[in-house]
Amino acid sequence: MKIFLIIALQTYLAFSQPTLYLSIQIENQQFLIVDSRGQKVGFDIVSKMRYKEIPYLVYSDEGLGIDDEETGKISDYKPLWMVTLRNSSFDSLFNETYTIILQGEKLNSYSGRIYSLNNNKESVFLFQGIIDSFQTQSYKLSYSTLVQDTIIVRKLVNALSLSQSISSYLKMTLITNRGIANSLQQKIENAGKQKEKGQTKAAINLLQAFINEVKALQGKGITKDATVLLIADAEQLIKEWGAQ
Repeated sequence: MKIFLIIALQTYLAFSQPTLYLSIQIENQQFLIVDSRGQKVGFDIVSKMRYKEIPYLVYSDEGLGIDDEETGKISDYKPLWMVTLRNSSFDSLFNETYTIILQGEKLNSYSGRIYSLNNNKESVFLFQGIIDSFQTQSYKLSYSTLVQDTIIVRKLVNALSLSQSISSYLKMTLITNRGIANSLQQKIENAGKQKEKGQTKAAINLLQAFINEVKALQGKGITKDATVLLIADAEQLIKEWGAQ
């Protein structure tokens, strides 16, 4: 029995340059990457188009599972899509910002891994989430060989996306009570309205109340997985609003 491993494509530059690896893998969800110039790589679910506009990035369909050599059968198979950095002529001092866009076709959970290696320094970012039909979730990836942390990743969150996540968690019974979902969404909606009025402090206070309610309800109508995801999104939103 052997385990299929998804291994980042290696990029070997000139002898004086460092070895670079970059791999973006998402299980159960196709995705699209857009660079700072608007060029795309990946699959656009809305338009049903496959893009190959960034020459040094390759988008591929892969599979992850266990192959039984005796029977020839694959068990625990899961679809996985990935983007890898391929042999390229770009300079070893490299900076780029990408937006990773996930577009929902159906109610679906996903998990992802972004891995890079720059001159023997590894960087890894793991993420997961739930997405529903007609929803979009995005992550900002800064990739640079000029800084100590080769990759910096953050989820792009706003009041609407957080409210949509609550609806998705309710559908998947990660939130088990409609009343709880309504209460959480009301806090998010009110926070968004306060932010629109320029009342940033009041908006952040409502987000903190949201976090406190989620923590209090863990195991009492909100699962641990949903608690972690909701708090992470709310904290990200507090950070962004506080910086504005």
